[in-house]
Formats: sequence, structure tokens, C-alpha cells
Amino acid sequence: MIKALIFDFDGTLIHLPQSYLLDVVNKSLESLNAEKPSVKDFKRFWYEHERDNFIQEKFRVEAQEFWKAFNIFDKERSKASILYPDTLEIKALKSKGYKIGFFTGTNPATTEHYLEILGFKQGEETTVNNWKECLPPKPHPAGLELCMSRIKTKPEETAYIGNGDKDILTARNAKVLDVIIDRKEYRLKEKPSARIESLQELEEAIRK
Repeated sequence: MIKALIFDFDGTLIHLPQSYLLDVVNKSLESLNAEKPSVKDFKRFWYEHERDNFIQEKFRVEAQEFWKAFNIFDKERSKASILYPDTLEIKALKSKGYKIGFFTGTNPATTEHYLEILGFKQGEETTVNNWKECLPPKPHPAGLELCMSRIKTKPEETAYIGNGDKDILTARNAKVLDVIIDRKEYRLKEKPSARIESLQELEEAIRK
């Protein structure tokens, strides 16, 4: 029986326009004297796992240098972020007794902004940030396992809700139920255990 729900942010609860992200990637690569990617390669980079390998093999730059540049140009993310309307369902689920957590690789300042627009005060809900905790990136399960530890839940009682292949793999590596919310932004390669199109469908999906 699922008693805890842990959510990803970007693409799951928060919409970031592709135009914004592509602009940040283009500026980052331009600053490193690298070629701009095609839209297809950008989508592969952003939505698939093993980003660092992709950066080195396809963008032909060192991953560490790319991320340094990316963080310099990714300054307007908070302004560009749009909350999906169905995120109101999270508080409804909390009121029903589900434990709520958030697990993301987004930078700490953006994470705080996301919590604020979701209507949660800092510290009100357990949030694990790979960046802040110096943990390995998805699909490594360390961050998700830390979040479960902090909200005191077991893998068999937990669902991780995300939007991409790396979220499916992260959940499976942590031995929790993987649930994909399909925001119609990317075609998955992995087959999720459960798929929904709105958070209003989540409770029914985790009961199956």
C-alpha cells in the first residue's frame, strides 16, 4: 500500500518553456566555442539520463565546464517557470494522510522558489536536492533514498512521480513505484509502471 508520494519538479509540477531552456543551452555552448545542438539533440540531452556522457560525446565539451556555464546563464528560471494547474492536488493528497516529499536536481535557489509557488513554506515538506546534498545525479537512487529516510517511509510504501526516463530508472533503482505524468513534451523510451495525464489521476493509479 502506497503511503508516501515523492515528486520531481521540472516537467512534473513546473513547466519550463523549451525556448528558455534551449536558449540557456545555446548560450552555454557558445561561451565554450561549441556548436549549438539541433532541437532533437537538445531534447535527448534534457529528457534522457546520462547527461554528462551526452555533453561530452555530442556537445564535445567537458561536462563540468558546461554546467558551470549553464548555471551562469540559467538566471531567469524562476521568472520563466509556470505552475501546472493540477498541482493543487498535492495538498489535497496530503490532507488525506499521504506523506509528501520532493526530490530534484534543480539548484537550491530555484528549489526554494518552486516550493513557494506550490504553496509550501521552506521546511514544511521534506525536500532533497542532489546539488545541495552533493549526491550523484539521477538515475542514481541516493537522493530518493535520502528523501524516503527523512519522511520515514519504506520503498514498498512509496511512489516517485516524474516525467522522464531518468525518473523511471531512479525509482526502480530505489525499488519504489515509478509513476510518469505525461505532459506531452517528450516520448519516453522506458515503459513506466504507471502513467497518468493529471495529478487528479494519481491516487487511482497508485491503488492498482
